[in-house]
Amino acid sequence: IVSLREGDRLLCGTAVRDGSTVVATTASNKSIKIAADKIRHVGRTAIGVKLVTLEDGDTLADVSVV
Repeated sequence: IVSLREGDRLLCGTAVRDGSTVVATTASNKSIKIAADKIRHVGRTAIGVKLVTLEDGDTLADVSVV
């Protein structure tokens, strides 16, 4: 179950385990890498977590778990 705001789109959803790493990449080739255990846990009704702040006109291109 996912809650989205008006105009939002879901790129992907995946489960991660402590010890794994999440990499988010934007269309302008900016990336952020974060340990999964540093991402806060959220409940079912939450909208989600923010991994990256996008510049005007940029979009999230990919999210990978490594």
